[in-house]
Amino acid sequence: MEAKYKYAGYWPRMWAYNADLLILLLIYYMLSWVIPVDKILYITCFGVTLFYHGLFESIIWQATPGKKLLKIKVVNKIGEDLTLPLALLRFILKILSLALLYSGFIMIGFTKKNQGLHDILIGSLVIYENNSPDVEIV
Repeated sequence: MEAKYKYAGYWPRMWAYNADLLILLLIYYMLSWVIPVDKILYITCFGVTLFYHGLFESIIWQATPGKKLLKIKVVNKIGEDLTLPLALLRFILKILSLALLYSGFIMIGFTKKNQGLHDILIGSLVIYENNSPDVEIV
């Protein structure tokens, strides 16, 4: 059996991403004052971004601060929290969604459960926080 939720669509997720980007840009700016070497700065910023998404979407809130602001969160197909390894993999797979000319993100607007390629590949859903799942027999 699979739980049925109200899924967050493309635009709420895009606004959440933009809110997270503002936070991350502030962190990158502060890091640029501490780390003068560009290559090390880029690697550090990637690591910060990876763990920002991974930790917030698994251990802390099941949502990044941007998603929390819009009252959406990331869960697995049965509504449980993502594990840290799955949340990290989800972020890394977003690079694939991006590399395919954003088609992995555009899919969000056209799939039944509003899943992007990265969500489909690991079996995650982005849902509204105050959902009470109705059980659906599959």
